[in-house]
Amino acid sequence: MRQFIGRLRERGQLTEIRESVSPEFEAAKLARELRKPLLFHDIRGFKVAMNILQSRSLLSDALGIAENDIVKHLASLTPDGEVTLVDDSPTMEVDSAPDLEKLPVLMHYPKDRGAYMTAGIIVSEFEGVMNASVHRLLVLGKNRLAGRLVEQRHTYELHKKASEKGEPLPVAIVIGASPAVMLASTTRLPPGREFQYASAIAGKPV
Repeated sequence: MRQFIGRLRERGQLTEIRESVSPEFEAAKLARELRKPLLFHDIRGFKVAMNILQSRSLLSDALGIAENDIVKHLASLTPDGEVTLVDDSPTMEVDSAPDLEKLPVLMHYPKDRGAYMTAGIIVSEFEGVMNASVHRLLVLGKNRLAGRLVEQRHTYELHKKASEKGEPLPVAIVIGASPAVMLASTTRLPPGREFQYASAIAGKPV
C-alpha cells in the first residue's frame, strides 16, 4: 500500500493534512467530506491513510487493470497463484506489550460503541487452512477487540472448529496490506485461497 500511496503523491493525487487531527469523529468527517485519497500526518502522533481505494478508478490504478475491464479480469482469475512463506519478518518483532488504545483507531459516528478498526485484515489459521477476511473491530481495551463473525463464513467456521476442540484460534491483524491482498480478503473464495488469489491479481507471489 505504501508504494501506491507514493505513486499518488508523485502525481499530485494525494491530499496531505499535516495539522493535528482528532481520531474522534474529525478524521472520519474529513474523509467523508473530501472523498479523495488522504494522508493525515498527525493523529495521535501517527500517520493515517484514508480513501486510498475509495473509487473504481483508484482501484483499477492500484491493480494495474483498465477500469472497464476490472470485473471481467478478476472473474477470469483462479485462486492458485504462488505464495511466498517466510520464517522471519519485521512483523514478527515484538518490542513492547500491546496497547491498542495508543493507536489512531477512529471513532466514526456518535452512536458507535467506541473506536473501530475498519480496514484491518484478520488472518486466521487452523488445521492447515489459512483465511484472510476483513471485519470491523471494536477496541475494548489495551489488548482486547470485539468482532462479528458471520455464520457459514470462513473465519466463523475456523473459530467453530477450534472451539469444538477446546483450542484458541490463532489470528493476526494486518493493516496497510497491498491493494491485491485487500481486495482478495473481501472476495468470496474457496476456503484458504485468499493469498493465492491475491498473487493471481498481482501477477506475482505475495
